[in-house]
Amino acid sequence: MPSRAFGIAAFAGAALGGAALGYLAERRTLGEGPVAESHVLANPHRGRPVDVLAGDGTRLHAEVSGARGAPTMLFAHGVGLSQATWHYQREAFSGDYRIVAYDQRGHGQSDRAAEGDYTIAALGRDLAAVAEACAPTGDLVLVGHSMGGMSVLAATEQSPELLERVRAVILVNTAANLVIGGALAASLSAVLSTVHARVSGGRRTRRRLDSDDPEDRPPTDLSYLLTRQFGLSRDAPSDIVAFVEDQLRRTPPTVLGALAPHLSTVNLVEAAAALEVPTLLISATRDRVTPAPLSGRLAETLPDVEVRTIEGSGHTAMLEAPEAVTDAMARFIARTLEAQAA
Repeated sequence: MPSRAFGIAAFAGAALGGAALGYLAERRTLGEGPVAESHVLANPHRGRPVDVLAGDGTRLHAEVSGARGAPTMLFAHGVGLSQATWHYQREAFSGDYRIVAYDQRGHGQSDRAAEGDYTIAALGRDLAAVAEACAPTGDLVLVGHSMGGMSVLAATEQSPELLERVRAVILVNTAANLVIGGALAASLSAVLSTVHARVSGGRRTRRRLDSDDPEDRPPTDLSYLLTRQFGLSRDAPSDIVAFVEDQLRRTPPTVLGALAPHLSTVNLVEAAAALEVPTLLISATRDRVTPAPLSGRLAETLPDVEVRTIEGSGHTAMLEAPEAVTDAMARFIARTLEAQAA
């Protein structure tokens, strides 16, 4: 494997949770139960499926649910995950809002990029395409987690016609630049020797890195521990850790590798500075991927921002602290829409 690809693979394993590469290490011995033991996340919120065709021909899987005729909340998930990570919020808001959620290109039930384009600009265009297909009229609230937050910023910068309908933006555990931060440095040395020893394992290993079948990447001790370390916090419930790990296993490492250079060099500072829509920025005290200094820089950049910090949570706060995140979102949306209607 070329050195560049090896570096990208190490990034995907270390900074994004470890499930993509953990299977290359030792057999799993921790004994945590499978995600199916979670009675809630075993059956995440589903909506009416809609196929959306992106501008480059990539098929995106979206789902629509909730109240007809109400403002639309559009959810964009983070790297290596899927729309299922928004389960708690989609359930909570479906009585009062129209809910649109989708799988980003190369994730979940969406196809891989038709032309190999995994730039943040492409992700922004995808979000705009989903909005146009699933909510072509009416008020919008855009919600993004991590990479999904970057998709939101890119979409609002690129699509003035979309921005005209956006009444509020919610960014969870995200940043506008310098995303690798301390996460890669903190874990790279821990996984580097293992990855290097296994990634050169020949055609079978390369096939597993590109496979759409998560069974080609069975969970291991390393994948579980790194998912907890970077995707959540050390106190996160084991079923939540297993759920996030399972999501990561379902995303081909080659997709994570294609995204990695764009995530590591992204600069959406100008897009954030131009976003004059009321914005809620939710950060978490134990987020190792987009830690407090990164969230602080984004907060200083956004023109109209409210900041809410979730104590004790890690990088996927909407799963680890769903009640706190949902409550912050609900209060913010209600205040914002009421003020705009006055």
